Amino acid sequence: MALSGLLGDVTRESVAEKLHQRQPKILTSTDPEQLARFEARVTSASFAVRTLVGSDPPAGTIRDLAADTIALETASATEYADYPEQQVQGQDGRGYFLHQQYLERLALLTQILADAGGVVPPDGEPVPTVAGLPHATMPDHLPYPDPAYVAGVTHHLPDRDSWLNP
Repeated sequence: MALSGLLGDVTRESVAEKLHQRQPKILTSTDPEQLARFEARVTSASFAVRTLVGSDPPAGTIRDLAADTIALETASATEYADYPEQQVQGQDGRGYFLHQQYLERLALLTQILADAGGVVPPDGEPVPTVAGLPHATMPDHLPYPDPAYVAGVTHHLPDRDSWLNP
């Protein structure tokens, strides 16, 4: 069964480039068993991404980001599965590093889609946002003088200890 839609964009070459010098059989062999194992690994690595963007988002930057995110998690799973003796405990192993990159890309993809209203835009491009500015609107400022501090008007404020003795 060949991968289709978004999963078809995740190739053995795109996963291999994340692993640099590694050449596991799953990425180099033409054996049908190894091909089926690769497809299963890609499918497994794609669940969170497909939940966000769907199984076949429109061509564009979001689709490219989604495919690269899946490739990172596939590479992480391959690193852990095929080279377990070279993974160290803690945060120093190559598999852990690839998984952290996957999580960062997944968070970026989630933020991009949140900015777009929770859906992939029809053109597949991120919605531009202005960095550093609030996403909400603030009410207009009160004119001077502030009506809360108009001379001659007193406001009754509760005793500061009234909350202690109801």
